[in-house]
Amino acid sequence: MLCSRATAAGPSRSVLRLGKGCNIFTRNTSVDAPSTNEVRVSWAKPARNTWNCDELSVEIGYRVGDQPERTLLIPGDVTDHIFPSEPNSRWVVRVRSRNQVGYSPWSNEQTITTKQGAPGSVRDLQLTPLSPNEIRVRWSPPDVQRGTIVGYDISYRLKHRLACPDEEPRDVSRDFVTVYNHKDLDYTLTGLLPNSLYEVKVRARTTELGPEESGQAATFQTQPSAPPLNLQNTYALERSLSFQWEPVDCSQRHGQILNYEYEIVGQDDWAKLERQIANTSETRVTIDGLTPFTKYVMRVRAYNSIGGGPATENLDVMTAKANAPLPPQDLGESHQVPLIANNTIFHFSGDSGGHRLLQRQLATSLPTIRPSRHVQAALPAPQRRQRMAAHRGGCERPPTGVSSRLPSLLLQHHRAG
Repeated sequence: MLCSRATAAGPSRSVLRLGKGCNIFTRNTSVDAPSTNEVRVSWAKPARNTWNCDELSVEIGYRVGDQPERTLLIPGDVTDHIFPSEPNSRWVVRVRSRNQVGYSPWSNEQTITTKQGAPGSVRDLQLTPLSPNEIRVRWSPPDVQRGTIVGYDISYRLKHRLACPDEEPRDVSRDFVTVYNHKDLDYTLTGLLPNSLYEVKVRARTTELGPEESGQAATFQTQPSAPPLNLQNTYALERSLSFQWEPVDCSQRHGQILNYEYEIVGQDDWAKLERQIANTSETRVTIDGLTPFTKYVMRVRAYNSIGGGPATENLDVMTAKANAPLPPQDLGESHQVPLIANNTIFHFSGDSGGHRLLQRQLATSLPTIRPSRHVQAALPAPQRRQRMAAHRGGCERPPTGVSSRLPSLLLQHHRAG
């Protein structure tokens, strides 16, 4: 601007001359960062008698990071200015005075770096199952760091078991577990449940914690770790047994149950070789072709796509008693009535539940038949008299019809006894 002044010599007149430029510095210049996102520049206003002009303004030169310098003109009556800034930004600032004619020299440069802020999200989060109990987590650093990354926080939690997604787990918590300030860009989660879905979150950390990046992954299946529940015998017939059971507990299936293997084994001496093994997709089964009045043990195990789990404890069962004669091995020796007829030895053997006529061919022919008095008593009266008469007369040949009917007659007598 132009400044005017009147002279003392001669008549009064106005003399115009060019005003001087600023030759003073702004005083007490300072730079600080009141927050993560602000840079403040402040100064003291110079004394007015040093202005050399009626008006004065202040110019701020600043550089942010590697950017070129920019300037900002501030009115002379203002003594500070706040710039918006990104966290962890380096500022270089200088200040000078200005009027309409010119500028003062620049102040000394001052440098400040804003406080570190929360970094951006990590990139390329990958979750890779390694086993029924492990998941590997990998990621890349955030593009926007806003400071020095000092570590990463990894949080994970069980969402649900895949075998029973709607069931609230009773044996484990579903709260997040966090690994703090991990230094590397990968981490392996261990001690996880098989065939279960997990949620994983990763956050970068400076002096502040950044936003989370999350993902989900499921562990591999493994064999069931428990047997089916409540194996029961529902009914028993002479040659068949029926069973039912409940599925493996959800927390121990570790995969989808595809079928059940059942095994039944004979226990009595005559049934030692009896064994049946088969599969079913149901929780009940009827087993046929068994031996009457015989002891067995039954057991069941569950299978998923990986393999079979442990079997149930042996369940002792027995088939029903048969109306037909029992197997030879089960006959007693307390009721035996021997008979020799037509070169054949006859025995009646059994208990109150049934009788069986056992016969064995003699090695040599026998000339006579000598039934016991029990046998004679079993004969009808005419035949008994004929037998006695023949004996008195010295005849050793059996009476007519006796040898062919003795087995049936003795059987009648034994049952009557």
